[in-house]
Amino acid sequence: ENPARTHRYHDPPSPGRRDGRPGATAPTPHDTRPRMRPLLTIARNAFVESLRQPIVLVVVLLSGVLQYLNTAMSAYSMGYRTFAGEVTGDNKLLFDIGMGTMFICGILVASFIATAIVSREIENKTVLTVVSKPINRASVVIGKFFGVMGATLLATAIMTCFLLLALR
Repeated sequence: ENPARTHRYHDPPSPGRRDGRPGATAPTPHDTRPRMRPLLTIARNAFVESLRQPIVLVVVLLSGVLQYLNTAMSAYSMGYRTFAGEVTGDNKLLFDIGMGTMFICGILVASFIATAIVSREIENKTVLTVVSKPINRASVVIGKFFGVMGATLLATAIMTCFLLLALR
C-alpha cells in the first residue's frame, strides 16, 4: 500500500496538473489568450483616445484642403504624353504632390498622437495604475504602439480617399 494514498488529508490529483499536486492548473504553452487580452484592451483604449484628440481631425481636414489646392497648383506643369498609357505631366505632378502631402500630414498625425497619449497618461497618473496591475510593461508599450498605429492608419486611409478624389 502507498501511504500517500491512504492519508486522510490527501487531495486527489487535479486533471490539469501533470505532476498530480493539488491546486490551480498552470496555463499551457499554447494558451495565449490571457496574455493577449490586456494588450488588446490597452491598444483599443489608446486607439479611442487618439481619435478623440481634435488635432487629428484638424490635420486630416487640412490634408483634404491641401489635396484640393494641389489640383490647381499642378495644372501649370505643361506636361505632354509620349505614350498613350503613360502617366506624365499634370497627373504625375498631382500624384507626387498629393503623396508628399499625405506623407507630411501622416507624420504630423502620428507625432501629435503619440506625444499626447504618453503625456496625458503621465499627467493623469493613469500609467501608474496600469503598471501596478499584473501586466508586463512591454505589453503596455506595445499596446500603446498598436493603438497609435491604428489611429494613424485610419487617418491615412481618409487622406488617401482625399487624394483619390483629387486625382479624379
